[in-house]
Amino acid sequence: MPVEANGIKGENISQALAELSDESRKRSMNCAIVSSVSAVIGAGCLVGSMLNLLAIKLGANELFLGILSFATLAPFVSSLFTMSAIERLGKRKVLFGWLLGSAFFAIPFLLLPLFLNFFHWSTQVCLWVVLAATFLRSSTTALGITGWFPILQDIVPKEITGRFFGRLRTWWQSASFLFFMVVAFFLSDNPAWWKFEVLFVIAFVCLVIRALAILPMAERRPHPNHISNHTIVQRFIEMWQIKPLRLATTYIFVYSFAFNASMPFKIMMMKDLGYSDGIVLAATSMMSLGAIISLKYWGKLADTFGNRAIFSLSHVGIIISTILWVIVEKSFFGTVMVFALFFACSLFHSGNGIAQTRYIFHAIPKNKQNHINIINSFLNIAAAIGPVVGGLFLWGLKDFHFESGAIKLDNYYLFFICNSALFIVPHLLRKKLRLKKEVSTKQVVTIMTQPIRNAIGPFINLKVNNKGRL
Repeated sequence: MPVEANGIKGENISQALAELSDESRKRSMNCAIVSSVSAVIGAGCLVGSMLNLLAIKLGANELFLGILSFATLAPFVSSLFTMSAIERLGKRKVLFGWLLGSAFFAIPFLLLPLFLNFFHWSTQVCLWVVLAATFLRSSTTALGITGWFPILQDIVPKEITGRFFGRLRTWWQSASFLFFMVVAFFLSDNPAWWKFEVLFVIAFVCLVIRALAILPMAERRPHPNHISNHTIVQRFIEMWQIKPLRLATTYIFVYSFAFNASMPFKIMMMKDLGYSDGIVLAATSMMSLGAIISLKYWGKLADTFGNRAIFSLSHVGIIISTILWVIVEKSFFGTVMVFALFFACSLFHSGNGIAQTRYIFHAIPKNKQNHINIINSFLNIAAAIGPVVGGLFLWGLKDFHFESGAIKLDNYYLFFICNSALFIVPHLLRKKLRLKKEVSTKQVVTIMTQPIRNAIGPFINLKVNNKGRL
């Protein structure tokens, strides 16, 4: 009689633990792309720029936008509660069940026009409905998404990690860019409620497709000896004791806090300056365009030279693209500047994301995949806290105004200066995030600029040594 071990019959253990075939890997990676594309379109109609524009239409202020961002991201901590489930039930089952359930929390958004026009609810009450629906959708998504990165680690060969994530993110960023450029034209200025209703229907359909695309994916069931009975606290302590993961968690927490602190308020600032909803969406779609153009190259760069140079270059780029928001105004130049800043921000953030993911995938063994979820929980906590702190900062200094000669500062300008300064901390931490075969930033820059230097000859003379640093 076959012995059962954690739900896997003894005679099937070797089959369950076998390496995945090339065919199953290829099918699974394609399904991952379909699921990601559906997710970014579906969830994109209910979070980020769309959610902020919806809230502003209902009369939200900076503090409420911060709280709304918190309700979007903080629930992802609940992914910790299904870590044991992905080991015992499998990643695919957990992903499919919870992601399908999360799709149904798009329905309250569909009912908003009914609440406003038929039941005559106040906009304040509707804002709380949006907040509750956002929190519940994020919570159920989080309970399923626990299996996402572990199943990707199963199906993606280690030697092409950077290239695959470059390809995956290029696909969903391309879909996001094309879709939201159409949406920007569709919504235009001061859109009617029925236009939002169309987007909410699209969101529901895409979120269902996202869940269904999980079903054909393959996975490697964990070895029975690798199924942990540890509590969440014990898992955290185990992860924290591993120095490379401790350093990565600290870095990701600080970076995520700094990056997400300003995102909702860039949109609020544009609305305060008088930009239309269409221009706002078109500008924020540059986040996708920057990723589309750069992800492939960041992935190749990471697999060839390592993460170190990407961390350095991305920090410098994000600091510059954040502080330049102090010169944004309502003019032709200001409009061009907004598009350029979103594009540049995406360019460097995409590279940083590739480096983070590659570092984690290489540092975490496949028998400890839940370490990925613990680290991601810190990322989401930081991303949730950042906008709340930013909202409190702007709300508390709403009457601040300083003028001296040509220098004019208000709460938004002061906020962007402080926000850009925060990125200095992860820039200092990057030196500790090293894997094997890391090439210095100076060497990478030298190699990347080789064609330019060949063209202009002796005008540039960069000397390279093995200890060169940025």
